Amino acid sequence: MKAFSLPVTLDGAARKKDDSVSLRFVTTFEITTEDYMEIDRKRNQTGWLVFSPNPIEDTEIPKEVVTSDKKSKSQRLRASLYVLYKQNHPDGLDADAWVDRAMEKIIQDVQEKLDD
Repeated sequence: MKAFSLPVTLDGAARKKDDSVSLRFVTTFEITTEDYMEIDRKRNQTGWLVFSPNPIEDTEIPKEVVTSDKKSKSQRLRASLYVLYKQNHPDGLDADAWVDRAMEKIIQDVQEKLDD
């Protein structure tokens, strides 16, 4: 999908509880319906945001592919273990403790494979 650019003002930033940052930009002029439709098409997609108060050089534009994982790998592991617990323990007794023990076991298994 093609990149697009708009002149904007960085209006604000807020730190999230997972240490990511929510950024708020405001266009510096009224935008066309087509520009708005392009923004709407990009909703919920992951990509690069390059902001500069001056013209941007091509060398400043990242070439790497951005991953779209919304959760960290540890969050995904914890969520997967929780689902596994729920599938095998429908009574739902103390899922958090079971998940913590399962994660600790995984950590110990990996640590046992490490060289001293």
